[in-house]
Amino acid sequence: MLKRYILIAALLTGSGMAMAQADYAGRASVQQSVAKAGNEVNVHLDIDLEGVEMKSQHTLVLTPVLQSKDKATEKGLAPVVVNGRVRQKAYLRSLALGDKAADAYAVVRRTNGSPQHIAYDVSLPYEQWMRGATLVLREEVTGCAACELGEDSRTLGIILPLKTIQEPVYVAAFAVPQIEEVKRRDEQCELHLTYKVGKSDVVPALGSNRSEIKKLQDLADRVKANNDLTLTGLRIDGYASPEGSAKSNQALSERRARSLADYFRRTNGWQADRFTTTGKGEDWDGLATAVQASMLEHKDKVLAITREEPDVDARDAKIRAIDGNATYNTLLKEFYPPLRRSFCVVDFTVRPYT
Repeated sequence: MLKRYILIAALLTGSGMAMAQADYAGRASVQQSVAKAGNEVNVHLDIDLEGVEMKSQHTLVLTPVLQSKDKATEKGLAPVVVNGRVRQKAYLRSLALGDKAADAYAVVRRTNGSPQHIAYDVSLPYEQWMRGATLVLREEVTGCAACELGEDSRTLGIILPLKTIQEPVYVAAFAVPQIEEVKRRDEQCELHLTYKVGKSDVVPALGSNRSEIKKLQDLADRVKANNDLTLTGLRIDGYASPEGSAKSNQALSERRARSLADYFRRTNGWQADRFTTTGKGEDWDGLATAVQASMLEHKDKVLAITREEPDVDARDAKIRAIDGNATYNTLLKEFYPPLRRSFCVVDFTVRPYT
């Protein structure tokens, strides 16, 4: 009788395993992608459990496995554990009693008859054997007391896109500069010198003239001190502020540009033919830029006059009429002095190199 009971139990157990495999194998639908990014392999799965009808005492363990092309090497990834109702309660009870949580990517209870998805994302270091590897899903079913009821395995049909290694091709990219028979360059600076009213003579002791003159002198000295550079010329553009007549200011800007050139010719011993001077006259563009950036009370009216009045000599009278000379006096004291400037360009050539 005992032998007969054991035989019947064994038959029943074997039948249970087959049923378990038939009930769960392939029921979980899986969409997958595997990609290499740098030195890592990223595995993404969308596991759809809608087709799985879990028995309350059963557990389904889904384990993704990367398997080498020759099947000699494999790497199991973190499993997903799907519990039936009773098994989930037992699992939660064990956690409450202080047991260690399952070493799994996720542990979920299957709610039969309802949609249920698990988003699975795992990264692992890339190894050479993973070239051409396949992704396999192993499905293991257990019952109460963790007894094994069946196991199945299926290939998810994706091959890690590493069939060949692309050997890097190194290319030295460089631009061949166009040949310049003579390399001409320049350096620029702007001087704001103080002049006596109506005068054009450069007086170093006046105002901050010494520091302003030093700007141009330092620039020229740096060029002269470099054996690879040859100073070829110095250009000076003179500008005047708008008070007075445009004709007299044009002449004044020309005289001041020549005066500055003469000063540098004398102090450096340079030949006169190295200098080019130009008088630019009244600097209305510079005034408009300064007013636009300011908090001047009537700046919109001043700007409108500079734009709309073509007669530059008539602009002074219109600005004076804005508020009885108040705005004009502010321009005269704060905005006009910086317009009396000299724009300087030091020209030089660079020694050619092979």
